[in-house]
Amino acid sequence: ERLVYLILGLIPMLGGRIAMIPMGSDYPPLLLRSLIPNTTTTTETSPSMDMSAFNYYGMRNNNCDDDTGHGGCALKWCEYTPALTLFQFYLGYGISAVSYPFCMAICQGMFSKVIGPRPQGLWMGLLTAVGSLARIVSPIFVSEIYKEFGTYWTFGLCAGSIGLAMVVTLATYGRLVPLETRMARQEGSKKESVKL
Repeated sequence: ERLVYLILGLIPMLGGRIAMIPMGSDYPPLLLRSLIPNTTTTTETSPSMDMSAFNYYGMRNNNCDDDTGHGGCALKWCEYTPALTLFQFYLGYGISAVSYPFCMAICQGMFSKVIGPRPQGLWMGLLTAVGSLARIVSPIFVSEIYKEFGTYWTFGLCAGSIGLAMVVTLATYGRLVPLETRMARQEGSKKESVKL
């Protein structure tokens, strides 16, 4: 189980996140028309409205009736971060979609065996609660990281967290066996030490 967890679960998950780090040379189209000051003036400005950004960036391309209307990236990091290619996105997504079930099912199975005769309901409930909390908090956290710092940081932190999970798994590899097996090994080593 431990090898399957590493080989079919964590390693592909890490590879999927690394595959989604932008490696191309093309930049995403910007949503803003230009970076030269806009000369358009408006008469309906409220005192609380900050017009400096509007005057600097210009009007947004939101008119889809002519050839100039198209979407794009309105975030500052889009000016210096390459775009994620469709191939990279589908490759990373596909790898993650296949390897995620291995991670979840095997991790829960190993945890259940490691805790042994202890109260299964309590410990499995805690594992599920922590996983659920991560699924609630992570989208908010990742969205903020993406908005402020871009795709390098977003997928880099995701890859780093999976790398940390791999390190912890490797560090505790010997203990990730059923409790009965571990106790039998300890009893066997005690008997051998008594014989000597």
